Amino acid sequence: MYPLSGSVSWLALLAATTLGAGELDQVWAHVSGGVSGENLRLVVQTFASAAIDASGRVSPRARPLGSMQRAVTADELSRGVSVSVVQVRAGADTAVVMAWVEPGDPNLELDALTARPLAAAHVGLSRAASGEAARVVVRPT
Repeated sequence: MYPLSGSVSWLALLAATTLGAGELDQVWAHVSGGVSGENLRLVVQTFASAAIDASGRVSPRARPLGSMQRAVTADELSRGVSVSVVQVRAGADTAVVMAWVEPGDPNLELDALTARPLAAAHVGLSRAASGEAARVVVRPT
């Protein structure tokens, strides 16, 4: 049996059985921002808090613990989009959520695990408190 914490989605169960991952967590985020355009891709990645450098940015060498991507509209983002990310547990460490919106369709490999924001992306970063959704506001970089 794979230990899963709290309320888990079918995606978490699928990941645990297919990947054989030891311990998984589910991180919730509410992403919002004023973005214009069509065919927008929302990418959300989670990191261990040690991945944040002194300037408050995710270190270029940091590896995401979890990721997801989906298509969004500018109208959805103005109201806010709630998402769930399944991640490999990073111990008792607080997760950091990085989200960005960029032009494109949700067609990145590995569900955006290896993705990095484009120069034109709107990016936001927030810490996820245990049991609460991280509030991430994306802004132009």
